[in-house]
Amino acid sequence: MYKSLFLLFLFCCTHSVKAQRLVQPTLFRCYSMNGPVMSYFKDASLMQHFMQDLDSTLFIKQGFKLANNSSIQFLPLTKDESNEYKQNSPLPYPQININLVEYTTAGYIQQFNLDTNDSAFAKEVLSVFKLQVIITESPTKALLNKDLDILIKQGPSNGIGIPIYNLPVTANGFAELLKKSLPIILDSTNHFELIEMKVAGAFVGDNFILENTAGLERTPVYSKDKLSKYSYNNQPQIIRWGNQEYREIILKGKNKTILNDSLQKGVEYARDLFDADIVFLLQEGRDVLNDKNYLLQFPAQIAYNINDDGQAKPYINLITGKYHYLIEGKDTIAQFSVKRNIVETEKKLFAHQVTNGFTMSSITNIENTERIINMNYPFLVEGKLWNQPFKICISTGLREIYFNNQLICIAYGNKLPERFVSLGESINATTFNALMIIAYNQFLQ
Repeated sequence: MYKSLFLLFLFCCTHSVKAQRLVQPTLFRCYSMNGPVMSYFKDASLMQHFMQDLDSTLFIKQGFKLANNSSIQFLPLTKDESNEYKQNSPLPYPQININLVEYTTAGYIQQFNLDTNDSAFAKEVLSVFKLQVIITESPTKALLNKDLDILIKQGPSNGIGIPIYNLPVTANGFAELLKKSLPIILDSTNHFELIEMKVAGAFVGDNFILENTAGLERTPVYSKDKLSKYSYNNQPQIIRWGNQEYREIILKGKNKTILNDSLQKGVEYARDLFDADIVFLLQEGRDVLNDKNYLLQFPAQIAYNINDDGQAKPYINLITGKYHYLIEGKDTIAQFSVKRNIVETEKKLFAHQVTNGFTMSSITNIENTERIINMNYPFLVEGKLWNQPFKICISTGLREIYFNNQLICIAYGNKLPERFVSLGESINATTFNALMIIAYNQFLQ
C-alpha cells in the first residue's frame, strides 16, 4: 500500500513539472538619456534579486516560470533598434523580452509631445522610466505586450552629501522601482499605463561627509520663502533672510562714501585690476526668537555683460580680503573674506561611487574604474565671529560650518537648509543661527 502511494505521489510531481509553463528570458535591454542609472544592472546582487522578483511575479500574474535565468544581463539598447521583437529559434516555450529606458523630464515631454505649459510637471518630475515587457509565443503571436511609465519624484530623505542630479535614485531605490513595477506590468487585467514613485536622492561617494555623518541624527529644517524653522539644543529656532539689495559706493566728490583705510586700499586694488562700479551688496537677516537683527554687507564690483538676446546680465566680483561683515545694530560682529573656487586636496569625491548619504552600507560602484576628484568649493568664507575663528565651506547643496577651529555642523540644502547634523560640542543658539544666516545668504549661491 505504501509503495503504491509513493508511486502515485511521484507520478503527480513528475506530471506537475512537465505541465508547468516555462518562459525563456531572451532580450533584456536598457538605455538612459539622463545618466548612469543603468550601471546598477552590473551589480550581481541587484540582478539576482530582480530575476527572483521577475520569476515569482511571472508565476503569480501569468502562470509562467523562468526556464533559465542564470546568464541573463541587460544589454545597451541603441536608438535605431525597434521596439518590436521577433521570436528567435524555435523553443518549446515562449520568450520574454524587456526594455527599460530612462528619459530626462524635458526629453520625455518632447518625445511624447506633452503640454510644455505644465510647469508643475517639469519642476516635480526628476526623470521618467519607460518599462516594456513583451512575451511572445510565436513570430506572430504576443501573449503580453505592455508599457508602463514611471514618474520619479523627490521623496523624503535623510541623506547629506553632494547630490548627483543626473542620477535620481540610489541602488536600493532602483531595485524598489523594479520590484513595484513588475506586478503592475505583468498583470493582464491591470490597465495602468503610468505610475508615480517618490524616491530618496543619490549622492556622490566621498571621504569627509558620510564619514562624519553616517547614522547620526538629522535635524529637519522647515524652510519656505526665506524663512527656516528648526530645533537646536532642544529649543525651537526661527531665522529669516531679507531681500537682496545694494548701495552704491561713491569714491569721489562731496558725497563720497566713508570707508576705513583697509577697505579703501582693497577697493583701489580691485579697481586697478577691473574697472567697474563699486557697491555694497546687502541682505538683512533676523534671528526671530532671540530678537537679533543682522545686516550682511559685501563690498563688490558690479558690471554688465550683454548676452545674445541684447539683455544686460550682471557680473559680480566680491572684493578680495576680509572686508565682508555681519552687522548687528552699530556693531560689526563678524568680519570675513570670501574666496572663490578653492580646492582642498585632502577632501575627495569618489565619482565612481553613489550612496544614500546616510549609511556606509549604501555605497555602490557605478563605474569599474576608480575616479577620485579633489573637492572644489565655489565659495570659502573665513574670518571671525565675536572674535572667534569660523569657516564655512559652501558647495552645491552643502554647507560645512566650523567654529573655533571645530567642525560643528554639516547642513544639506542649496538655496535654504533642509536638514543638518550637529557635530562636536554644541555652541549657543545665537552663534549657531548667525552662522546659518551667513551660510545661506543669497549672494553666495
